[in-house]
Amino acid sequence: MNGRVTVVRMAAVFGTFVILFTWIFATAPLRHGYLDESDLYEYFLPMFLAPLTTWSPYEFSGLPAFADIGDAKFYPLHAIAASVLHSWTMLVVSAYVLAGTFTCVYVRRLTGSWFAGLFAGLAFALSEAMMERTPHLGILHAWAWLPLVALSLEHVRDGASTAWIAIGGFALANVLLAGHPQPALYIISCTALYAVVLGRADRGGRAYYLRASAMFGIGGLLAAARVLPFLESTFYITRQDVSLGQFTARSNTLPQLLSLLFPAVLHDGREAPTYVGVATLIFASVGALRVRSEWRARFWLAAAIVALVIGMGDATPIPRLLHALPVVGRFRVIARLLVITAFGLSVLSGVGVATILRAAASRTAIRSILIAVAAACVLGAIGIGSWPSLFALEQRNPLPWSALSRLGIWDEQTWLQLILAAASVAACAALVRRPGSRVYRVAMVAVLIADTLHAQPNRITARGLDVAVLPAEDIRPSVHAERLREELEPLHQRLLTPGGSQKDSVSPATFSRLWRIANAGGYGPMLLSRYSDLASMGTNGSVAPAALRSENSALDVMAVRYVLLTADDLPSRGTITLHGLDWEREPLGLSIGRPDCDQRYTRSISLPVDSAVLTSSIAFGAYLRCSEDVPQGAEVARVRVVASDGTQSEHSLRAGVDIAEAALTDPALRARARHTMTAAFDESVRSGLLDYFVRIDLPQPSQVDRVEISTPVTGGWMNIDHLTLVDSAGHSHPQRRRELLFDDRTRWKEVAEFATSRVTDRPDDQSEAGEQRYAVLENLRARPRAWFVSEVVSLNDRDALESIHHSQLPDGRPFNAARLAITSPGGGEIAATTTGASDARLLTIADGRVSIDATSESGGFLVLSDSWYPGWQARIDGRPAALRRTNVSMMGVAVPAGRHRVDFLLSSATQRAGIAISAITAMAVLLLLALHIRGGHA
Repeated sequence: MNGRVTVVRMAAVFGTFVILFTWIFATAPLRHGYLDESDLYEYFLPMFLAPLTTWSPYEFSGLPAFADIGDAKFYPLHAIAASVLHSWTMLVVSAYVLAGTFTCVYVRRLTGSWFAGLFAGLAFALSEAMMERTPHLGILHAWAWLPLVALSLEHVRDGASTAWIAIGGFALANVLLAGHPQPALYIISCTALYAVVLGRADRGGRAYYLRASAMFGIGGLLAAARVLPFLESTFYITRQDVSLGQFTARSNTLPQLLSLLFPAVLHDGREAPTYVGVATLIFASVGALRVRSEWRARFWLAAAIVALVIGMGDATPIPRLLHALPVVGRFRVIARLLVITAFGLSVLSGVGVATILRAAASRTAIRSILIAVAAACVLGAIGIGSWPSLFALEQRNPLPWSALSRLGIWDEQTWLQLILAAASVAACAALVRRPGSRVYRVAMVAVLIADTLHAQPNRITARGLDVAVLPAEDIRPSVHAERLREELEPLHQRLLTPGGSQKDSVSPATFSRLWRIANAGGYGPMLLSRYSDLASMGTNGSVAPAALRSENSALDVMAVRYVLLTADDLPSRGTITLHGLDWEREPLGLSIGRPDCDQRYTRSISLPVDSAVLTSSIAFGAYLRCSEDVPQGAEVARVRVVASDGTQSEHSLRAGVDIAEAALTDPALRARARHTMTAAFDESVRSGLLDYFVRIDLPQPSQVDRVEISTPVTGGWMNIDHLTLVDSAGHSHPQRRRELLFDDRTRWKEVAEFATSRVTDRPDDQSEAGEQRYAVLENLRARPRAWFVSEVVSLNDRDALESIHHSQLPDGRPFNAARLAITSPGGGEIAATTTGASDARLLTIADGRVSIDATSESGGFLVLSDSWYPGWQARIDGRPAALRRTNVSMMGVAVPAGRHRVDFLLSSATQRAGIAISAITAMAVLLLLALHIRGGHA
């Protein structure tokens, strides 16, 4: 009978959370669209809609999707929502339903009260820590399983059946599979500590620790299919160093902790959440009265306080100590740990409610808590009104009425928060007076829901929260994306938006996978480090301006045919005036050739300049490096000025006369240098280096088309930070980075221009407000997806990168991607012919498989511009062939003369091992559960 009552009550609790959060997020299904905010659009939604894949060829020139822990296809709720229910909203809602239900059951286990559990579940699920985490779905779902792990440990401590070991292991596996390693690290650490304290406090024996260890072990083994490949990927993906500033970023300051009582106080609620509701704080304070007699109250109070202190960032020394830890310090924003504060306070509130229901605390103590909280709210409001600069408020949606603001003293948001606080205090006081009253219990729950929902930045309507919704029809690509895909498909080349996925309205981030558009950019943690180095790319797909320079061949070997530019790409940062001339403020950072010391070869660069200017002089801010041994007066550069009419003039730059070594600011170096300093461009010294002012007067004013600079064999190189043209009237024309990069007509050709946004031009080209203009530039040097080269050289990664970035090999020879490939050392020499016709035609590009029809008269080396990763293999006519990592991050294989079918296949041993371990563990757990049920154990 008791079991049946428990099931009914659990079903009622579960149904309550389903109804509540379905209403809260009802806006999306009612509008026939998808919840859309931040990373929900950039990353999670397209991944949800895209099919399960092992290898995605549509982002970052190929990425190991099977190792991407953010691709939550193995997460059971994700699989059900995506493949069975086809409901994005269900996936979002389910996180809150599970978090609330599991917290309720856990607190009911601790207190024996279903109402205490319900209150705690609502407090946690509706807390700012959970509600504002919706855009980061992987983090949200991981935290939802925390209470079930704690609940399982409680049952395991009691010597419960194998079922609870399996349940706890399943919960831990879901923490790992939900899609983000950072909360997984925090949850596992917190619950492992909970398990140790539980064993010591309740004097658990060896059997308990073995059962708890088995639970954690089962969790890891069940998640091995995703965890093992992810661990392997950490050796190959871009592992950005997290500075202390990034580690403590977005943390709360001491004044911002007032957001515990006033959620409108300016703070980053998504990354540094604090608000759990006034009633939750009251009941948590009552629960804290149990710390002397109940170790669980002590544990969660300590956890909440420690997390709150850590969430204050560099205001305390604790984050600095944590940043030094090997794994913890690898993640940004340690304030994400504040979810533990929300959970700890929610558990304590449940303990407090149960204490009141049992009348286990004195009325005097509870009355003191109510007075203290009420006084804190009043004092907080006085502080907000008295020091508005110290307690800045968020700009929230205006209320439908403004009568409160006319009362003066405070704004309407503060007034409303005071009213909600008063209602919370009154409801708590009423419950204390009559704890058995159902009316007061319902009122208490209603006040909590109203209070926590009011804390949300989104407006509350009759249809729930007014959240951003993406119409279903906008999920398909725009007409511009469709056209670009059709043009790219024959050669399977790629496009790139240099500004990154956040600026890309054509094929943004993971939508490239969904729309099957080959993209050299992307978004997410699976950016391979060698590819990042080759493309000079960050995890949001943005590339450094150096990647777009004419002498940089990286985009060529990456098969980037189209570059999509917006007006915001490479913007001017303003100008400065020095030597009576105007210059771009931002340094150009243009090195003439490879920046190598002691390399005896010539270097050169060609710069397109503004040919509309009738130029009489060209001025530089430039310097030499590794050139202190160059004698005074020796020629260090020759500048050829080519006019639009074809006429040319040459000018020589001499060491110690026109230009000098940048490091001559060092007295010791200056004392032994063989040439002297010249006129400084700017008296300020940057990083110990100094620019010099160089001016070249032309024989006669002319419209200059380009400036070619070559440096003789001097052992060092030359760098240009600033460039301006001076016309015949003496006016200067600073040359911007954008024009210097894209006015090279031998490489770039503008082929299209259009305006679009992420929600327009579907299915027809529209003209709507808010659209962004794009210029599509064709890279005339782009290689096809696969091609033959006639020469192969072997270089280490550093030399290979410099060779591709500057189109110059270490021996001074030019690097031409159409004829030459660079392989990694080892694996033996590669014989490549130098004559004969060849052709490589792609047959198929499938999940983890690329097939090519390769024909060559004399044999050659076949280059595939897809990213290399462990597990890729090559086969020629079905027989294994030696695959070589090529051009830093790509793949290549030597192919004999004649016509052959070449297959590149991905077969990851780590993936197979992970799937096998997870499958075997799942079968073992199911077998144990079956034996348990068959044995009739309770």
